[in-house]
Amino acid sequence: MINPLLIARKENADILKIFSDEPNIATPRKQIGNEWSLKTFLQSDLKNFKLQTHFVFDISAFEEQGDEFISLLEGIQYQNENARIIIFASEFKAGDEFTENLVKNGYKNIIAGYGTTNELKNSELMLDDLRDCFSPKGLPPKKYNRFIKHAMLETVIEDAISYKDCRISVAVVGTMSRIGATTYGIHLCDYFIRHGGSAAFVMFGDSGALQYKMLSMYLGGVEMGSGFSARGVDFYIESEMPARDKYNLVIYDLGCNVEDVGNLLESANQITLCGGVSWNELGRQTEVEKKLIGYNYTLAINYSYEQICRNYDELLKHNLKSYVVMPFSPSLFNAPENDKIFENLYSGFAENALEESNQPNT
Repeated sequence: MINPLLIARKENADILKIFSDEPNIATPRKQIGNEWSLKTFLQSDLKNFKLQTHFVFDISAFEEQGDEFISLLEGIQYQNENARIIIFASEFKAGDEFTENLVKNGYKNIIAGYGTTNELKNSELMLDDLRDCFSPKGLPPKKYNRFIKHAMLETVIEDAISYKDCRISVAVVGTMSRIGATTYGIHLCDYFIRHGGSAAFVMFGDSGALQYKMLSMYLGGVEMGSGFSARGVDFYIESEMPARDKYNLVIYDLGCNVEDVGNLLESANQITLCGGVSWNELGRQTEVEKKLIGYNYTLAINYSYEQICRNYDELLKHNLKSYVVMPFSPSLFNAPENDKIFENLYSGFAENALEESNQPNT
C-alpha cells in the first residue's frame, strides 16, 4: 500500500486527487500552507511520518530553495531510505539549474513545467508525470533526462579519439520505413558527443516534420528557437537546417527518399544506407541501391547478427565489398555496443582533423 504525504501551497493541495480511486494508494496525509521549512520538518516532524512511503514536496511552499533544499532532502532520505521523494516544481522547467541539480543528486521523480504556452497541454503532461512518479519504477529515464542541461548525462570519454575538430555530414537513408535509419543517426550523434564533439540531426520531408514533433515529446526536448535539444543533440526540420560548420557532425535523415534532396548526397561526407535481411527488406534494398549507383555509401544492417547476415552475403554485397551489422540497442543514447563499429567508420575523420590542426601556419 502506498501511503503518501503531501506538503504544498494551498493552490496545490489537490494535486494527488487523481489517485482518489486507486485502491492501492491511501488517502494522503497533508500539510498545507505557504511558509514551510524543510529544515524544521526534518528536525522535528519527520519522526511522525515513518509509515509514509512517498513524500511529495511542493518546492514553492518552502523557505529553503536551490542547493539548500536539495541538501535537506539528503537528510530525509537518510532517515527514510526506502521512501520515495517526489518534487512538485511547476514553476521550473527543463534546462533550469535546480531541476538539473535534483537529477544529478539522485532525485529523479520531478513534476515540472514543459515550457508550452498551452496551459491545458502543460497540465496534462505534468499530471502524466505525476502518475509515473507513483508507478513502481518511478519517472522513466526518457522523462527525467530532459532536466539535464545540454543533456550531457554521460561524462565525455577522454581517450585518443576526439571529434572536437571534425566538421562532417552524414546522409542516412532507409531502404524502407521503420528500418532503423533514424536510430542509426541518433546513435551516431550520441557517439560523437561522448567523444568530445557536437551534433545536429536534421529531418526531411513531411514524415520528417511529423517525426520531429514525436521525438520532441518522447525525448522531452528543450525548445531553442529554430529546433529543440535533447541529450546534447540539437534537432531540426529541413527548413531550419543549420550551417554545416556549426557542428562537428550533422546528420541528414532523408527517410526513404534519395530523390528530390538537392545536392545533399553529393555534399555529404558519407552516405549510410540502412537495411535488413527479411525478404521484403532485401528487395527494397536492391531498388534503393540502383538509385545510389555512382555514390560511395556504407550499408548498415540494423538489429541483426553477423551469423544471420552471412546467409545473405551474396545479396548484401552485390554492390559493395562489405557491410556493417548494427546490434540491437535498447536505448537511443549511451549505446556503447555500437562504439567499435563507429570508431572503424569515422575515426579517420578525427585523425585527419587532428593532423590538419597540428599543421604549422604558413
